Amino acid sequence: MPDIMSAGPLAAAVCYYGAVLGTAELSRRILDKTMSKKTSFHRFLIELIGTAQICTCVFENALIVQHYGVSSYFIATTILGFFYSSTGRGSYNTPLTPIEMLYYREIRLSRFLLYLLAEIMGGAMAWHIARTLWFHSLQYSQAHMEMFVNSQNMCSIVHQRDFLIVLAYEIGGCFAMRSVISRLPADTQKYLAPAFTASLFSFAILFIGDSGLDPIVASSLFFGCNGLSAQWFILLYWVCPVVGWMLGAYIDRRPPKSPKKLKRAAKKKSE
Repeated sequence: MPDIMSAGPLAAAVCYYGAVLGTAELSRRILDKTMSKKTSFHRFLIELIGTAQICTCVFENALIVQHYGVSSYFIATTILGFFYSSTGRGSYNTPLTPIEMLYYREIRLSRFLLYLLAEIMGGAMAWHIARTLWFHSLQYSQAHMEMFVNSQNMCSIVHQRDFLIVLAYEIGGCFAMRSVISRLPADTQKYLAPAFTASLFSFAILFIGDSGLDPIVASSLFFGCNGLSAQWFILLYWVCPVVGWMLGAYIDRRPPKSPKKLKRAAKKKSE
């Protein structure tokens, strides 16, 4: 049962999120003032900071679900998503967009590898940052003490549905993100996109199980956990999201049919 009457875990989570978001933003501002924004190293660090920020906050989301339920998780994730998009300095924080850009030759391989390395490093750092924050706050928060103690145990990947359904959800979820978010109105996209993404993750918590919908987030959370071998992990959390995302990109990038072609198609149907 969600512990909606207890403010202790919520206060701990707010402090945790505030520390992560504040430190990340301070780091970005220092970079902006001390380093040229045109350099590749600046771009690398911005990507690393953004990815580490997101993945570190994702670990704390388990506390929200445990104490306040999925509806509160949806609200928290939506708010966090808005902060990510508002302060990210254009960082992607996912390999899916750079993979699409590389495929369509919008970036060079060297730039793609720079993004990928930064994101992998950011995702790997997140677990250590999260455990450090839990450790230094456990004497003030029972919830963080439990999180730190649980972090000492071996994790397990848990799915509520058959593996094929989980595979399909990774493909379908990433397809939906690529297809829907790009079609949202420009003036409301920064508000609606986080809510739509949060709804996909909330649905997964309720009906699917441990879902990633992003290779870096999934690797940061689940890689090395019991339940999947490395080969099946790569298939589920890397290959499937890329397939879904690229299908969405293919449909979104298709050139619209000219009026003449539409008229010809209509005539053929009438005949």
